[in-house]
Amino acid sequence: MVRDPNIRRNDPESPLPYLYNSGYPHPRGYAYRNGEEMGQERSFQAYLLIIRERIWWVLAIFLLVLLSTTLVVLDQTPLYKSVGTVEVKREANKVVKFEEVESQELRGMEDFNTEVKILESQSIIEQVAARFKGDDRGRFLKPYLKGKDPSEVSLPLLLYRNRSIIPQRLSRIIAIEYTHPDPEIAANTTNLFMDEYIGFNQRKQLEASLKAVEDLQIRADQQRKKLEDLEFNLQEYREEHETVSFDERSAIENEKLRVLNLKGTESETSLYEVQFQWDLIRTYRGKGKNLMELSFISDGPLVQQLNADFSTRKVEVASLSKRYREKHPTMISLLRSLQEVEDELRTAIQAEVDNIYSDLLRAKARYDEAQAAVKKQEDLLMSIDRLSVDYETMQREAEVNTVIYQRLVERMRETNISSSLDNPNVRALDRAVMAEKPYWPNYILFFGAGIFGGVVLSVGVALIIAHLDDRVKSASEIEQVVGLPLLGAISELKNLPSTEKAKVVASGLESDAFDGFLSLYSSLMLKSEGKNAQCLLVTSTIPGEGKSFLSSNLALTFSAHGEDTLLIDCDLRLSNLPHLLGIENAPGVADYCIEKANFDQVVRREEQTGLHLIPTGNRVGNPSQILSSERFGQLLREARERYPRIILDTPPVSAVSDSLIILPLVDGVLYTIKFNAVKRKIIVANVRRLLEADVPILGAVLNNLKLSLSRYYYSYQNYKYRHYHSRQSPTRKLADKPS
Repeated sequence: MVRDPNIRRNDPESPLPYLYNSGYPHPRGYAYRNGEEMGQERSFQAYLLIIRERIWWVLAIFLLVLLSTTLVVLDQTPLYKSVGTVEVKREANKVVKFEEVESQELRGMEDFNTEVKILESQSIIEQVAARFKGDDRGRFLKPYLKGKDPSEVSLPLLLYRNRSIIPQRLSRIIAIEYTHPDPEIAANTTNLFMDEYIGFNQRKQLEASLKAVEDLQIRADQQRKKLEDLEFNLQEYREEHETVSFDERSAIENEKLRVLNLKGTESETSLYEVQFQWDLIRTYRGKGKNLMELSFISDGPLVQQLNADFSTRKVEVASLSKRYREKHPTMISLLRSLQEVEDELRTAIQAEVDNIYSDLLRAKARYDEAQAAVKKQEDLLMSIDRLSVDYETMQREAEVNTVIYQRLVERMRETNISSSLDNPNVRALDRAVMAEKPYWPNYILFFGAGIFGGVVLSVGVALIIAHLDDRVKSASEIEQVVGLPLLGAISELKNLPSTEKAKVVASGLESDAFDGFLSLYSSLMLKSEGKNAQCLLVTSTIPGEGKSFLSSNLALTFSAHGEDTLLIDCDLRLSNLPHLLGIENAPGVADYCIEKANFDQVVRREEQTGLHLIPTGNRVGNPSQILSSERFGQLLREARERYPRIILDTPPVSAVSDSLIILPLVDGVLYTIKFNAVKRKIIVANVRRLLEADVPILGAVLNNLKLSLSRYYYSYQNYKYRHYHSRQSPTRKLADKPS
């Protein structure tokens, strides 16, 4: 069996891949599998083919859409549209250059879009609706009544639905459009919208100015009262703190603080000097050192005197100690005197230390007193500064409120003047006029849309039907979806009876069909499996696909090429070959298998073509048992001994299992597929059953191919080469071959 190896690799677990596509040919083998694209996209020619096959669907839907469009157009009420434009100025015209209370200057797209929304507002619609009274209102509503009471129709709603506000791109111009069956009403309504919009801006400006003047008057009165209260509070504040000027008092107190700071610095210096002396004393005492080493101790008058006296006596003691011993009265008296001087010296040193400590306490007291005086003066200055800040704040507030009061009075005067002089910031640019012809319905647009919609809808329906069509149509489907090589395609034979179709190769009546069988023969001979297959089984998916037609003409083709060919009708359930070839049906296969006839008795020879045929024979009740019997195998073995080529016409695979029973006894299988007749899923399922046997399926033959479509469906197989065969006139050669 020959299959596309790429297809097999897509699904190695399945003996046969199943590729889903739309059923129409694709160049170079386009197909889908499980929704995945496996090739190029469908060509434009394929789409034309789809439309061509369903041209009546396309025409019917197209005409239906076009007719519906015509009826809709005829049912439309003519509508007239009038257009007027207004200009939104960048700023309103001013007689005097006073600033507006409510600015009407356009500062950007937000301001312009605000004007557009005002024009679209319900307020403008209601004001326009209020302008329609009496006969004008009745004339406006007349086209919309249609048997309704006028009170049931909402005039503002009609104005809203039929009015359009269109800002003009890259400009400050707004177009106002209104549509109405009456052209005069359409123009008048458009102009009313323009007038009401301009009037709205005027009223808005005037109301804003009057309201602003009133508000300014109230605020000015409030500001004057507030200013009077602030001035009274300033006077009370000065009296309460007994000062005329906080700046002068602050200068005096700052001078006092400077003097106190100088005294504080002097006391701090004295404290530092005494503290230093006291720290040295404590250090010397801690280390056990002689305090006489400190100059501020030894420089004391009494200490100097006692120290000199102590030194003199020590010299005397040292001098007399060489003469007298310690117990000598003189020495005892001298030592006692030395001790007394030493005690006095120690007392004098302690007195100096006490003096220094007293100086330290007095310095600390003076320092603390100076610091307290400075702190008090600083607190006083801070208090004065706080009072000054509060006073200045009150004073500035009074000044600011004075300026505010002056501005309010001035602004009130300006607003009064500008409200009576300034113009609105919008003006009518183009007034609406009556339209000469209706803008609706647009016949060109309607019929263009109808034609376009008809084409799209009809073609879309054709494509949807084609997408849902699962029948085999093309060579690419057979090879890629079914998984079999296409060996040939047989054209459709319209005007021949079935008996002539069975022998069309011999008669030469249809050259296209003959070319198809000649191509099939060539395809079989090009492959070793087909060339060496002595016994071929021909089957199909369902009845009516032309397997008997294929079997008989293929046998005739082999015979025409000099090969003795035997055609065996194995369709014991619904035999057709004897009738097509005009041969008696008995005895045949069944008779041979039940041993009621020998091989020579069952072989028939068709007189016109000389084709050898074994019919099915007498009807039996168990065809499957006959085909699976040893005698049927003996029949094929004997046929192999006598004929180099044997063709078996077997029942369809989906109908019965007879073909599967015979499979092990043949050398190859030809699968017949009728063009645009059998669904791919059914073919794939039945081919999968055939693949389970170890018998090669040589390929498929596409039967009953329409000539009008053959150039496309079969073009990649070079179907145009039939002209070459025609020039060789093989038809005439086979047709004239003697029986």
